[in-house]
Amino acid sequence: MSLMDYLTLKALHLIFVVCWFAGLFYIVRLFIYHLEVVENKTRQEEKTQKKFIQQFQLMQRRLWYGITWPSAIFSTLFGFSLMFEFYWPLKDHPWLHYKLFFIFLLWGYHFYTHLIFSKLQKNETSSLKSSHMRIYNELATILLIVIIFTAIKKYTSFPFTLFLGLGVTIIFMTIAGILYKKKRTKPSQ
Repeated sequence: MSLMDYLTLKALHLIFVVCWFAGLFYIVRLFIYHLEVVENKTRQEEKTQKKFIQQFQLMQRRLWYGITWPSAIFSTLFGFSLMFEFYWPLKDHPWLHYKLFFIFLLWGYHFYTHLIFSKLQKNETSSLKSSHMRIYNELATILLIVIIFTAIKKYTSFPFTLFLGLGVTIIFMTIAGILYKKKRTKPSQ
């Protein structure tokens, strides 16, 4: 295959990666809003709450089946096409082992998100909390960072600097989350 074919495959792969992550970020944000409506039911009329929940369920279905799932599938297909066409055999590209490991984790995140989606579509919210979803949402960010750095830097040995940077990112995100929660729960003056 030519350089043009390589660049076309890579562009298509990246387009669907961006769409996949956008879908993952936004679906969990919708879960948070959905759960907040459920958790604050004492402050709302039951009829209004039901309308909000139905609207969130519709938005979640459209996003999940219209954007997120197709993007995940196409991203993976184009990624494997790139791998088999330009990076085979894998032993010549050790960085791909790391990337494939993180892609495996990303698919695990995707499937777990699908389980949450299914629960919310069936109104099974007793085990779900909006505060947990806020933390869960950050896992996709961490996976995005790790996957991008692995693909760009093409680590050939254990990427110590990546994990050090990731540790700093997690600490920063944790502190930001704690500060946000304090600000949010602070009674207004």
